Amino acid sequence: MKLSPRSAALLAGFVLPATLSAANAAEQNARWKIEGLVANGNGCQMSDNMAAIIAGDEIQLVFWNMGIHLPANSGLPLAQRKACAVAIAAEISPGFYVKGLKQQLRFGGMKSTNASAAIAAQGSLFGLPLKPLSVALESGSVFNELSATIETEDAFPARMANAAPWCASAANPNGLLSTRVVTQGLRESDADDLLLSSHMYDLKYNAKLLWEPCPATN
Repeated sequence: MKLSPRSAALLAGFVLPATLSAANAAEQNARWKIEGLVANGNGCQMSDNMAAIIAGDEIQLVFWNMGIHLPANSGLPLAQRKACAVAIAAEISPGFYVKGLKQQLRFGGMKSTNASAAIAAQGSLFGLPLKPLSVALESGSVFNELSATIETEDAFPARMANAAPWCASAANPNGLLSTRVVTQGLRESDADDLLLSSHMYDLKYNAKLLWEPCPATN
């Protein structure tokens, strides 16, 4: 799914939630190319069930159809799985290079003892693999949280600072952030509740670029 120009324009105008850090325009050195965002999967089939929100060097992906919705006594299947692969290009200002990336996944849900669920996100930035984000809610315990978070941070090799595509004179580096988010759940019977990041519960993925000035040349 590629967002239409109209959808991209609407998403770009969203009011930024409190979970995104305030961006100082003077410190921003990345431009996310939201107009070219591409998303595919059974959790993001239509352009109206996910949004991309930008705040400076940070981007947030909000998913509306990625959750597991298997309430008790609903007659619905005992298992469900959703997936969405997203790719968006970023451009770094000349004279800077990316030294790392912070990722965060926010989720919520409710499950009874005889149900299990999991969320995972795996991706890459500018061709470099990122640490995975994952959470497992095992059978045998109750989960009831409106909002919980997991996060990680990648530090890229120093060699990137000396790479010509990043720090050569007149360079205008471009690269791609890609991530694949998967949610899945299983319950023993229709008497069990299993709600994970659906309806009133959020599922949001955040990524924030960390950058440094290119080293001075003699």
